[in-house]
Amino acid sequence: MTKLIFLGNGAGQTDKQETVSFIIDNSETILFETGPSVIRQLARAGYSPTEIDAVFISHSHGDHLLGFPYFIFVDSIERLLKKKGTRNMPLITLLDIGNFLQKMIEFCYPSTVFPTKIELLEAPTDSFKTFTLSDCKITTAPVIHSVQTIGARVELPDCVIAYSSDSIYCENVIELARNCDLLIHSAFCQSANKDLAAKLMHATSMDAGKIAQKANAKNLALVDISLFVTDENILIEDAKQFFDGEVFIPKELEELEVG
Repeated sequence: MTKLIFLGNGAGQTDKQETVSFIIDNSETILFETGPSVIRQLARAGYSPTEIDAVFISHSHGDHLLGFPYFIFVDSIERLLKKKGTRNMPLITLLDIGNFLQKMIEFCYPSTVFPTKIELLEAPTDSFKTFTLSDCKITTAPVIHSVQTIGARVELPDCVIAYSSDSIYCENVIELARNCDLLIHSAFCQSANKDLAAKLMHATSMDAGKIAQKANAKNLALVDISLFVTDENILIEDAKQFFDGEVFIPKELEELEVG
């Protein structure tokens, strides 16, 4: 059975919420997004960085990647203390992001030789690409946001999970989510605030519902919730206008079994 743990679900970090991040745990343990508090959230979920087998980062905004250099630092320190030796950490992301994060690590920790090295698995900006990690297959595709961004489809022996990342309504997300067991989709705000969402290039919960229905997804998890949302039930109701399956908003540190 595949385990899915939501480390955070917010569009930004505040005293009440953490940024979107989650773990998919099967034969491989994959961390999606590394916001500023990723180390703390991993610990709260009962995970060490040394237990993470690969990382996916969708785009360059700080709430999705700023925790990565410290993640590599902590992983390296724990590996040294536990005498676990060296390793290459697969990082699925865009080329510019991978190069930037490598330079950021070197800037933050100059002259430090880490036992953990980045193994960049470059996702293209203009096409689909599939990566294989053990018996886990991850397909990426560009989606539509204010900066270059990728979404993902994760195919496991017992289930398929898709992730939109931050994106407005996008046909590529429909393809990534085709017949999936669970679609994790951005739902920045309700349809009443669609003009604001369009300005910031984020999806509404109604957009998420439309995509889930067209993709024939079984279940829909709404994430990337903004502080403008005062009643999360409205987001669910908006999505259900178009989607026949189950719609829910995962809580921070909520653990699900998928498959």
